[in-house]
Amino acid sequence: MRPYPPVLLGAVAGALVLAVAAQGIATQPPPGPQQLEDLRKGVYEPNPVFGRIPHALPAYVAGALSIILLMRLLGFFEMGMVGTLALVAAIGWIVYRFYWRL
Repeated sequence: MRPYPPVLLGAVAGALVLAVAAQGIATQPPPGPQQLEDLRKGVYEPNPVFGRIPHALPAYVAGALSIILLMRLLGFFEMGMVGTLALVAAIGWIVYRFYWRL
């Protein structure tokens, strides 16, 4: 029996709605004067962009897994229910471990 993609898509969308309703959308407060960066820094001073890349890697992995899940829901991939649940579990674990702040 082939699972219905709209049902799975509805379950994922419902989980996202519940997560946003329970936690709210994460927003960053506006920067204060002490948080603004000096644009006159030289080339040889530490670059804050490269320092942020390791913190963004889990989001890149979760995004890649989400794209694979979306392509499976649209019919580009044939994947069993175990593989789909493994993708959803991996995305959930990444979000819980690195980005869920209670």
